[in-house]
Amino acid sequence: FRQEELIDDPSKRQQILHEIARLREEVGGDGSGAFESYVRLFEVQADAEIRKELCRLARAENRLAEYAGLLEQRALDSAGASERVDLSLELGRVLSEELGQSERAKDVYLDIVDQEPGHDVASTAVVEILSRAEEWGQLVDFFLDQSESLSNDADRRDCLRKACQLLEEVVGDMDRAVDVWQQILEIDPNDAEADGALERIYGQQSDYS
Repeated sequence: FRQEELIDDPSKRQQILHEIARLREEVGGDGSGAFESYVRLFEVQADAEIRKELCRLARAENRLAEYAGLLEQRALDSAGASERVDLSLELGRVLSEELGQSERAKDVYLDIVDQEPGHDVASTAVVEILSRAEEWGQLVDFFLDQSESLSNDADRRDCLRKACQLLEEVVGDMDRAVDVWQQILEIDPNDAEADGALERIYGQQSDYS
């Protein structure tokens, strides 16, 4: 058994594990042992400071994949929505920035958005990943899905506008852009931008007919 487990006070046990990790790394030069100590800390309390140290050691010891696995499992086991989202955000960051696994990171961020529609950090990350990969069709679908999930009409219109911009300027699907601009008018019949866009598109289509 582990000697620190004989101590009933959780805060004292964490202090001992912190000290063991420090001594292993700074005195013994044992980065792998320090990582293991922080893993035990992480099992007790997965706060931001512990995650920061664990990630640093994982990077130094080439154990980032293991760290990602710890984050994923802890997120799955977490009973609290807030902790689950925090852990998933860190998992997405590690997958994308540290391991170069953008597709897996995208799926993690999409799960967060499913739990919390409009989550700023996760939504921004999905947009960045899809934009870097030039997955414009998927990005259009993401904005459209977001518009259906959000409750605030202004936020819904904003997502639909972004989809329209992509459809017109990148995808080149004017018929679908018309449909989405019309969705904006269904939300707000007085939306001047949507009115202007439809008039412009209809005018262009008339010129080519």
